[in-house]
Amino acid sequence: MVVSQPKFPVAASFRAAPWWNWIGGPLGAIIVFAGATLTPKLGAAAFIASVVAGQLVCSLVLDSFGLLNIIQQPLSLGRLAGAAMVFGGVVLVRYG
Repeated sequence: MVVSQPKFPVAASFRAAPWWNWIGGPLGAIIVFAGATLTPKLGAAAFIASVVAGQLVCSLVLDSFGLLNIIQQPLSLGRLAGAAMVFGGVVLVRYG
């Protein structure tokens, strides 16, 4: 930022931005709060594994419905099996 010194965007570009451009800040705050609250109870590995599993489920939903201007990719047995393996990993990290 110091080297390239980009110009601050004009107000019209803020109004023209899609709604999903504005959810990163609140969701980031939620994940930081969740980490501070849950990591002492679950452990760091179980918390991070759970975050990854949650992100995977969200990405499968986004893909399968083609939300947020993403090219629609239907659910397949392989994708569901991959998600199941990640959730199996969460269980193993937490209880193994």
